Amino acid sequence: MQPKTVLKWYQRGFRLWWRWKSRGIGGRPPIRPEMRALIRQLSRENLLWSAERIHGHLRLLGFDPPCPDTIRKYMVKPEGGTEKSQNWLTFLRNHTGVSWGMDFFTVPTIRFQILYVFVVLHHVRRQVVHVAVTARPTMARVIQQLREAMPFGIQPTYLFRDNDGIYGDEWAGS
Repeated sequence: MQPKTVLKWYQRGFRLWWRWKSRGIGGRPPIRPEMRALIRQLSRENLLWSAERIHGHLRLLGFDPPCPDTIRKYMVKPEGGTEKSQNWLTFLRNHTGVSWGMDFFTVPTIRFQILYVFVVLHHVRRQVVHVAVTARPTMARVIQQLREAMPFGIQPTYLFRDNDGIYGDEWAGS
């Protein structure tokens, strides 16, 4: 006997036990056809609404709606499946010519001082565009280094960075 066989017997036994335990309970109460039609109409007219939002609006309209899981069952499904968006790897491949990346890394000195190295990279050529070293990085210094990295209006469409606290709270770009 193999473990797969034992697991199959266990699942079959659990299923039979649950059927026996659930006898006479009857499940969820049926939903009236009018409520089903109203759920479908709301989901068709408001494609971005979730089941929870439809549930809330049905309450506002004075109905006693079913739970959101049941509403989800009767919502209109978009034809052709969900719209697929590109993943990050595809986005980066499509935009390497117009995207740069920037980041800090630390270097300990011989006197055990920590220096912060600011690097700006051009993705298409994998080329270092700008390097700066400082002992105390500030947001004003980052902005100045970006100005120096992009002379004469040469600038990327996309500038990628991490969410490091070194950039400060007032950073508006991403």
